[in-house]
Amino acid sequence: METAAPAVAERARFLSIPWSTHPDPPPPETTELQLHCTLTSPAMELARVDVRETASQVFVTVLARWRPQAPGGSPSEPDLKRTATAALNAPLGDRALVHAPHDDAPR
Repeated sequence: METAAPAVAERARFLSIPWSTHPDPPPPETTELQLHCTLTSPAMELARVDVRETASQVFVTVLARWRPQAPGGSPSEPDLKRTATAALNAPLGDRALVHAPHDDAPR
């Protein structure tokens, strides 16, 4: 007997999503990054921003999390745009700002 594939929310709890900064590119004295991203589904929420700094690069990953749908329907035309702030331990300087690879949206 064949079983159905698990729902998307059961298969993938977190999803790395693309982001941009404002201003783009940030000035060298920046110690806080304003990150702008768009969720790929109304069934998601912004979970966290991970930052890893090295002497030559700053790696940033924006993670969204699947959340259970509330019974009784979903809002019409939800706003999926989000803004987050990432604090740096030191000014950006001439370090490269690296976008972590993002996951493809489920199909």
